[in-house]
Amino acid sequence: GMISLDAYQKSFRNLPEGVKDAEVNAETHRLISVQIEQGKISGVKETSSVQIFVRVKCEHTGYAYTEDPEEDAAGLLKQAYENSLYSTEDPEPFSASEEIWSRDQEVPETIEELKQLAMNMDASIAAKIGTWKDQTECMLELTAETYGQHTVNRMGMDRGFTSPVYLLSVTLAGEDLAVKEERMSSDPEEFDLSGIAEA
Repeated sequence: GMISLDAYQKSFRNLPEGVKDAEVNAETHRLISVQIEQGKISGVKETSSVQIFVRVKCEHTGYAYTEDPEEDAAGLLKQAYENSLYSTEDPEPFSASEEIWSRDQEVPETIEELKQLAMNMDASIAAKIGTWKDQTECMLELTAETYGQHTVNRMGMDRGFTSPVYLLSVTLAGEDLAVKEERMSSDPEEFDLSGIAEA
């Protein structure tokens, strides 16, 4: 689900002197990747990352950034304030929107299901290559990502979502063939494999 920004909302109540306004935006990425080479699974990776961006409005705009969800919220706001002292950027007004656009969807598949999906896609591409199959190397990577975003600010904004994104990357290499194709979709059933391997 969405990353919690409660610690930041608490620290908004006690902003460093000189800070008129503050906003925090977090992005989360959870990825599962399956690689297939020559019809066999050659690798599976699972990774996750968080990026937190802080923006404060002082005389000028100050920014701070971390990839550590445990980072001290008050410390990061203070750092953004200190960075504003070297900034010449005029502060933008912050939005007071309180709507919560929460759409919490994650990648529903398990690793096993993604392996199966990738194998099916690989098989249908192999079928298209047909007689070229023996002279052509096929590498396929299917990545399922749950992408999340969450924004809070001192004006009362609190909104965010998580949603699934799928990325397919296919590389074909052969004597008369070098193709790299990428496809993106929010639903893996909807990948359009046409145009791949129709050399």
